[in-house]
Amino acid sequence: MEHVHLSELEYASNAGKKLEVNVIITGKGEALQVPSAFYCQCTGYEISTLNGQKQIYDGCKGCPFYGQGKTQTLQTDDPLYYKIIHQTNEQVAATIKRHLAASTPIGIYDECRKSLRIEFIDIVLVRPVQIAPKVSKIAYDNDMSKAVDESGREYKELLAYVVGDCDLSMPSYTFHGMPFSRPATQEVAFWVNNVTADHDLVDNFCLTETIKSELEHFLPTEPTVKSIDDKFNAITKAVTCKMTNIYGKNHERHALGAALLTYASPKELYFDEQFLPRASLNILIVGDTGQGKSKMIDNLISSLGLGIMVNGGAAGRTGMLYNLDAVQNKSRMLRWGVMPLNTGRLVVVDEAQRFSIEEWAEMTRARSEGKIEVHRSKHGEHEMKTRLLFIANPKDNRTGQYRQVGDYVFRIEAAKIMNDQDLRRFDVVVIIATGDASVDEVNRLRADNVDRYDFPTVENMRNWVCWVWSKKYHQRDIFVYHNKAEEKIVEVSQRLISKYRADGIPLLIEDTKEKVARLSAAISNLVPTTIDDKVHITPQHVEWVEMWLNSNYSHPSSAFDKYAAKQRATTTLSETEYDTVLNEVNGLKDGCGMVLISQFDDNEVVATQSLAECTGLKISTLQNNYLPVLRNLGLIRSRKGGYARTPKLVKFLRQQNTMN
Repeated sequence: MEHVHLSELEYASNAGKKLEVNVIITGKGEALQVPSAFYCQCTGYEISTLNGQKQIYDGCKGCPFYGQGKTQTLQTDDPLYYKIIHQTNEQVAATIKRHLAASTPIGIYDECRKSLRIEFIDIVLVRPVQIAPKVSKIAYDNDMSKAVDESGREYKELLAYVVGDCDLSMPSYTFHGMPFSRPATQEVAFWVNNVTADHDLVDNFCLTETIKSELEHFLPTEPTVKSIDDKFNAITKAVTCKMTNIYGKNHERHALGAALLTYASPKELYFDEQFLPRASLNILIVGDTGQGKSKMIDNLISSLGLGIMVNGGAAGRTGMLYNLDAVQNKSRMLRWGVMPLNTGRLVVVDEAQRFSIEEWAEMTRARSEGKIEVHRSKHGEHEMKTRLLFIANPKDNRTGQYRQVGDYVFRIEAAKIMNDQDLRRFDVVVIIATGDASVDEVNRLRADNVDRYDFPTVENMRNWVCWVWSKKYHQRDIFVYHNKAEEKIVEVSQRLISKYRADGIPLLIEDTKEKVARLSAAISNLVPTTIDDKVHITPQHVEWVEMWLNSNYSHPSSAFDKYAAKQRATTTLSETEYDTVLNEVNGLKDGCGMVLISQFDDNEVVATQSLAECTGLKISTLQNNYLPVLRNLGLIRSRKGGYARTPKLVKFLRQQNTMN
């Protein structure tokens, strides 16, 4: 039997051939009960003799259906099925009569139809399913204006009909059958009479002593934060040289490191006496065009053969989450997208800036809950515990204009390509700016570095991913928190919130402890203390998470620490700060300080002219000697034609009013 790519089923040269194709099932329709065996009996075709009497035509006596009748059974590959799969019983009977009458000795359909009696005596289950090729990459070819896979062939989905009560619960299959044209639409479909489940590397993985010995190279030399960090850096450096070939400290330590942590994150996580709604990491990498961020992840996935990379522009929301497709006779099929279909695996979404605000919002609901629910003309639910990594270019989400990371004073603001409530669901954001990698690093040859690192090899990394992904995370006792590691997670979370809390970029807020827990579980899989079937989380793993996040967010390409400090200066007001502000305001000449800020009591924005009039000062004097003091205290900010109050000033005024 010839093996073909799914897109080749539509070739005219393959019509009527028996073929096999590797597929994933993206949607399942309701099973159809299609007649497969019939009892056929005919009383004969009456003719008139010369004397006007009626008699049975002599040709009928040689017909197998005359008299006692005959049972007719369709083979599973009989082309007659193509016509009857969506017909009613009355339509099926008419089609069968037409088909059988054509093969009778006289072949007169109209007459045979009148005498032929059809009785259904058996049925076969036929399941309409939507199928797509099993691929590791979905990109968009601008020349072809089509989505293509890693082989360059068109990525498209087709309708297939699976004969028999087959188990269709596995992720992927090899289908055996024949392509045919659907009578109603002439669209090509695939008639499947044999199904073989495919098992990938993870399904077949077994932790042998040999593999266990290899994986022990991932262990740190000693149980310290520095040793964990040294091993992490050694792994990212080796993966860079052997697989990605994209260099630079920010690329390796933060972007590639985040990708490896995503691979390492558990499918489920038991923390604080409960299983978290989401355990798998969600990472966002934002960077300028041409910085190698997409190529780096593409090379990683291609080398490992585990995970899938999808172009967000080619897939859209329907390709990512779900869609409702018509089958026939006004029936609808719920077709699942890449994210739910790859639950427990890794999905990388490139060109993520192409998603609309509404599409981000819909994806956020599914990402947060670990499942996707559809309540439309069709209802359905699918697990979505998928490891997710999004790659995007900076874009103003209000105007839709593309920008450069360098356009932002604080480069972490480049991550604002979606609404705040969608951004806060990401565990980590990495910013890649032009110049992060030097010219020498960009032009470094793979051959100059590939032999410098013996471990890990591509095979080592592949075995490591299989080991991580094959653990039984649904069992609560698989998670072992050593030496009060859970308390350490809370402690570290509080420090991170104090340092990075910012309303404008809400990445580290109230749910920070869950993010730290997910990252701690991930690093304990990437740099484990023991090679077994459990997840051993130590306080040192948790402290490493804090160190790595500080390294990422304090990098010049992010400057999240400086952004958060600036935000705090205009949004928070401690008792000590209140006293300082009060003294500074009262210290302004002629008591104008309190007069100025009282203008903002009922007004969010006050014109400069109004401030001058209430104080009796010239605008130039006001702008040179008074307003800079209030601005430096974080009480006001410049606006066109005037000044706006800050959250800090609101808190100051509220406390003033309380005391008065």
